Amino acid sequence: MSAAQRVSPAESFTSKTLVNLTLSNGFYLSGFPPPLGGGVFFPKLKTLSLLSVGFETWEVYEYLITGCPLLEELSIRYGSPSACRWMVVTQSRAVESASVKRLTISYPFRGYCLPYAGGVFRTPSLVYLDLSGYVAGYYYVDFSSLVEARMDIRQTI
Repeated sequence: MSAAQRVSPAESFTSKTLVNLTLSNGFYLSGFPPPLGGGVFFPKLKTLSLLSVGFETWEVYEYLITGCPLLEELSIRYGSPSACRWMVVTQSRAVESASVKRLTISYPFRGYCLPYAGGVFRTPSLVYLDLSGYVAGYYYVDFSSLVEARMDIRQTI
């Protein structure tokens, strides 16, 4: 799915069979209500790639991730801030998922966050981390299960 598509409400953005999903190039998610009773959007999704996509609020992103209980691989690549003014990326960068094993995040452009903003990765099953680009001021990451990491990072200042 691509080309600045807007998806709302959450009921129209679900699949009981989807295993691999890539959203890219201006795809914009909005209007998601909190998952009621542990709502699930993609109960079988294993791989999710978010490439230059936007979220109306940070909670929309969180609802999407929590709506994928079997998610094993998550890739996030942010686009240029000037081209993606609608993206919600100025808040803390967080990935919270008990099932994610492979995490790839790329911030290839300056200007996503204040230098002291932080990131939290609560991913107790994480075995592979690839973090590249301009990073936040601090991160909380539990490396207890990590087997392999690739970090190509730059400071924002």
